[in-house]
Amino acid sequence: MSAELKQNSSLSAEQRARLKALMRGASGGAKQQVIPPREDSAAPAPLSPAQRRLWILSSLDPANTAYNLASLFRLTGKLDEDALQAAVSAMEQRHEMLRTVFSENEEGEPRQQILPRAGKVLYTRDLRASLEEDSMSREERIRQVVLEEANVAFDLRNGPLWRISLIRVADDNALLLINVHHIAFDGWSLGVFVREFFGYYGEAKRKGGPRVTPLPVQYADYSIWNNRRIEAGLGAEQKRFWCDYLEGIPALLDLPRDRARPEQSSGAGSIRQLIMSYEKFQRLCELGRQEGATPFNVFMSLFTLLLYRYTGQTDIVLGSPVSGREVEESQALIGVLANTLPIRTQLQADSTFREVLRQARASALDAFAHADLSFDAIVEAVRPERVAGANPVF
Repeated sequence: MSAELKQNSSLSAEQRARLKALMRGASGGAKQQVIPPREDSAAPAPLSPAQRRLWILSSLDPANTAYNLASLFRLTGKLDEDALQAAVSAMEQRHEMLRTVFSENEEGEPRQQILPRAGKVLYTRDLRASLEEDSMSREERIRQVVLEEANVAFDLRNGPLWRISLIRVADDNALLLINVHHIAFDGWSLGVFVREFFGYYGEAKRKGGPRVTPLPVQYADYSIWNNRRIEAGLGAEQKRFWCDYLEGIPALLDLPRDRARPEQSSGAGSIRQLIMSYEKFQRLCELGRQEGATPFNVFMSLFTLLLYRYTGQTDIVLGSPVSGREVEESQALIGVLANTLPIRTQLQADSTFREVLRQARASALDAFAHADLSFDAIVEAVRPERVAGANPVF
């Protein structure tokens, strides 16, 4: 660690202290805080800031499936559907979030309510016979079914908030689609889910029933704890930081376009993938190491420069997701803890790439050190100029 910190001698003392804290977190250390279990586990719990935003979006458009998080896995060999159901039951027993629904109280305030059971979650689609008879190709038919299952809308008021689709394509070959609404799930949750679910499935196949170990705290405990921190004034210092950090940002990144920007974003679009050789990736990583920067810093700097070339704008703010799981008890939870941070880079026309990289690294360290404030709270504090159809801040 000391050698890496020496590489960062250009950072201020405060930034070096933040880097030390971040490096401790990256090596497995977590903030020494404790999430206490709630006093009444049967009482409705408040929504976290991230859940509140997703609740509002879902209330405006209940049929929207843009916030479905679907992951596809291939299962080969002899399939045990009873063991799959046992794994489903074990997961809902261990994680309250998988049997949670949402409603509003008499004051119109949204609340999460934990149910005894999630309801029907496992669905089977058997395509073995139809794949031989269908007029479309095998791959097209499978893709069609996968998309159908991935785009099933979730009812946040009645649940369940997750769905597992077993798609049988041969006697010894099946696809398993795990689909969860974002209000109950994030990217980190997927790792927790996959590790535990397939572990329970293996136990059920071997022993007839998985052993479920209770979690010390649940997502509702985290939500109550986090809301109390905010009410106690956690956000005051952070709001001051973000107001200073984002002061004077442009209202819009004016990318060249071949049609008018819509007043309301539809989410329709496409993904472009660029493949980089391993050798080039290694050279970029080495350049980062010379500057004490991570691959994230390097590629963020490259993307910032690309946007500069397209727009000519020198003040560019990018959005980056962060896990939000610095507290140890949160790392085993299924739920939405992820946050989005704006990271600002202000370019000079004659800047070298190394200078851009140094600034991007320092700016990211500042942003990550103030990651406790939700993105919605950042927007509310900064009150940026809003443009119809465009994301605020970044």
